[in-house]
Amino acid sequence: MLFVAIGLFLSGIVMFCGALGNFSSSRLKSYLKVSNNRFAGLGVGMGATAVIQSSTATVVMVVGLVNVGVLSLFQASSIIIGANVGATLTGLLISFSGFNIKYAFMLLVFVGALLKLFARNNRTKMIADFFMGLGIMFVGLELMNIAFDSSPWLQNFFANIFQNITFPFLLLLVGILLTCIIQSSMATLALLICMMGCGIIDLNQAIYIIMGANIGMCLAVYLASLKLNTKAKQAAVIHFLFNAIGALFFTVIFSLFSNVLLLPFERLDPMWQLSIFNIVFNVATAVLLIGFIRPIIHLSTAIIKDKKTL
Repeated sequence: MLFVAIGLFLSGIVMFCGALGNFSSSRLKSYLKVSNNRFAGLGVGMGATAVIQSSTATVVMVVGLVNVGVLSLFQASSIIIGANVGATLTGLLISFSGFNIKYAFMLLVFVGALLKLFARNNRTKMIADFFMGLGIMFVGLELMNIAFDSSPWLQNFFANIFQNITFPFLLLLVGILLTCIIQSSMATLALLICMMGCGIIDLNQAIYIIMGANIGMCLAVYLASLKLNTKAKQAAVIHFLFNAIGALFFTVIFSLFSNVLLLPFERLDPMWQLSIFNIVFNVATAVLLIGFIRPIIHLSTAIIKDKKTL
């Protein structure tokens, strides 16, 4: 049931993001063509990702635009930072799974299916996909909760794993590997929220795993860049560097001062703790790194060297 739940959740994300992307894909590329102002790029990245609800999709588009010379690495970098912040809004949707309103969201599968059945144009079909995708996400989340609640074996299995993993950098690695496998940081977030609800892991463990998930999500973007030119590969490396530097920096900070820094989050409802932390973490990373775009670009060009200069 757990694998079925994760599969449903991922299917819902794909349908939900695909519908949003189809609504706005024709305009998104023009919005992404921003000036050299890093704050404008940050805003565009946040806005574009808030619309399509997939930072991976936004960054892949950015890498593609770098490949054809529409965006410079500087412009791409600020958009990438903003994309990480914009993607955290999906986490807030996930947190609604702890309330009765989730049943209204699940009912959207039925509404979307009816719309799809009687749709006569593409716009109505896209609206139907949007409703169905959002509803399927919540059905998947509910099945995840049921899988954990109804299976003491599953709870004990994960509890035995995580009770022996408390070192922050090991938890960071768990987040990287888990997200590389399921290819969705939001699915990782959903899984962690379910495990926190069952008492399998605590917030102090979950924050490092979700920071690792931000690194793991870079794999899909880099794989998408492999057949593109050097500049596009450098943009994909910039995406990795921003996420890795932010995750490593805040892993050190929270491992040293977790007792103080986690207090505001522990006062929240358990269903919201990790989602709010994910927002704060990504915003803090953006604030920290927005002034270091050029050094990170230089580092990416040193890692992926242009063949013309060899």
